[in-house]
Amino acid sequence: MTKMYLRTEAHAKDKEDTFSGLLTELNLMAEETRKVEEKQSTTYYNIPIDDKNSIPEELIFYVIIANSKIDTSISLQTIEQENNHVGNVFAISRSGIYNKIESIVSNPKFKKYGITYSDNAGIRELQIKHKPSKIEVLNHYYG
Repeated sequence: MTKMYLRTEAHAKDKEDTFSGLLTELNLMAEETRKVEEKQSTTYYNIPIDDKNSIPEELIFYVIIANSKIDTSISLQTIEQENNHVGNVFAISRSGIYNKIESIVSNPKFKKYGITYSDNAGIRELQIKHKPSKIEVLNHYYG
């Protein structure tokens, strides 16, 4: 499992093993070696919660709209905390989510969808006037 998320020489028996991780570019997992006793160390793996600047905004937007429950708006709390949403899928911090949303709102590629971010009376939500298809969003990134 760790080979999917980490690219390290310690896991590679030959050169081709270093390229086997499909999710290494997302930097979702970290490896840490701690000294347990005088001559013994243990390796720990963790999923750090941070801004995840390396994850493209198109991928974040894809995960947001991929949830079938979303009609025209979604709260920041839902994006951050609910299952199968950005915060839990990518272990991204609140400030990271906010930065990605700001980037999505200001991206000219997404202007035709009427995307706005509202923060009125403590209710923070992303509003989408014309919800695009999931494939359309991925085409913005890969196209």
